[in-house]
Amino acid sequence: MKKLFIMFLFCFTVCLFSSAAYAGPLDTTEIEFTGGLDFDKERVSTFDDSKQISGNAKSGTVINITVSTVNFKGEMEEQESYEIEVGKSGIFSQSIDLSLGENVVEVTAQQKNCEEYSVSTEVVRKNKVIKYTLENSIYLPGSGI
Repeated sequence: MKKLFIMFLFCFTVCLFSSAAYAGPLDTTEIEFTGGLDFDKERVSTFDDSKQISGNAKSGTVINITVSTVNFKGEMEEQESYEIEVGKSGIFSQSIDLSLGENVVEVTAQQKNCEEYSVSTEVVRKNKVIKYTLENSIYLPGSGI
C-alpha cells in the first residue's frame, strides 16, 4: 500500500510540474498595414493598375508579396513577386502591379525565430471604360436604369 501511495504521489508531482516547465507559445510575427489594401476584406475592387502596400513591422522582418491571377485553364498563376526586408525604421512600402480582372494578393512575413504570418485578399481590377461610363452618365430617378 505504501508503494502504491508513493507511486501515485510521484505521478501526481510529475503531472503537476510538467506544465510549469512549458516554455510558452511560439512568438508570432507582427505586421500592421497602414495603406494600400484592406486585408480585412475578402474581396476589393479598383480601377487602378497598381497599388502601394505600406505598413509597419519589426526591423529585420522579411515580407514577401505575390500577385497571382487565374489563367485560361482556371489555375492560379503567379504574375509578380516582391521581397522586402524591413529596415531600422520599421516602415515598409511596396508598389504592386495589377492585371485586369481578378488578382490574388498574398503577403507573408517572417521574423527570425518567430512563426510566419500570412494574409491574402482578392483585388478585382476593373476596366477604366466602366469608370468613364459611370462618371459621364446621367441617371434620372424612375428612368428604369
